[in-house]
Amino acid sequence: KGTYRLFDTIDVRPKWNIIGSMSVPVPTSSIVQIPDSLVVSQYYEFNNGYHAVDTLQPGRGYWVKMKQSGKLVPVSSSAQQQH
Repeated sequence: KGTYRLFDTIDVRPKWNIIGSMSVPVPTSSIVQIPDSLVVSQYYEFNNGYHAVDTLQPGRGYWVKMKQSGKLVPVSSSAQQQH
């Protein structure tokens, strides 16, 4: 059984990365990029082909392209309400 996650910091490298998700849906627009403007693509899931998404769903992996190394901080609305 996994840990319930509402907040995480994901290290990323230049070019394509596959990232996981939180325990609740997270809109891609709420993912903090360190440094700013790190992401150079949309977020993609693979389901009989690649499809752009606007929300990361629990239990899935997503492809996203970076211009350099940095960090992504997906924060669920549930975590934002707790702070």
